Amino acid sequence: MKTVEVIGKTVEEAVQNGLSQLDLTLDEAHIDILDGGGKGVLGLLGVKMARVRVSEKYSTSNRAVSFLAHVADLMGSPDPGIAVAEDVDCLKIKMEGENLGNMIGHRGDTLEALQLLTGLVVNHHNGETEDDYIRIKLDIGGYRRKREETLTSLAHKLANKARRTGKNVQLEPMNSYERRIIHTALSEEPDITTHSHGTGTNRRVVITQEK
Repeated sequence: MKTVEVIGKTVEEAVQNGLSQLDLTLDEAHIDILDGGGKGVLGLLGVKMARVRVSEKYSTSNRAVSFLAHVADLMGSPDPGIAVAEDVDCLKIKMEGENLGNMIGHRGDTLEALQLLTGLVVNHHNGETEDDYIRIKLDIGGYRRKREETLTSLAHKLANKARRTGKNVQLEPMNSYERRIIHTALSEEPDITTHSHGTGTNRRVVITQEK
């Protein structure tokens, strides 16, 4: 959370100075008046400056952005662009910038871990009940969109293979997010069914033609 202590000839001026430094609006800030200022000693030694503390109010989006920006800096990707769209129970976060490969990882493994960790950070401060839980949807460098397009295309190609050969087609092991893409892509194919098989990191999708 960003905080500054600033002075001004009046409380209002000090507050405005603090808001400008933090690039916040009044609604986004919490103000503590440390000294209201006024006349100097016995009214003879000039004006006593007002002093205030201006702090950024806590919000789930602020917490998520701060966490991801810090992680990005540690992983060699300082100052990434981070955009957040807030829904009722979900934060959709997109990160863009240079050298983000480390934050995506092999087939998105690091991205999945960061999405999970961001959710833990946000919900640790957000409450304990299920109604308070906020889901995180994180995409880095457009990886999810590109991966979804690739897997959707692959799903249809392998469905055609199942039709052509009459045999089940097993895909390589995938995480739950990628398996869901395959299931969704083929869900409206009337002669094709899909199911997941295996456990842990070996869990994979099997495509079957209905006869």
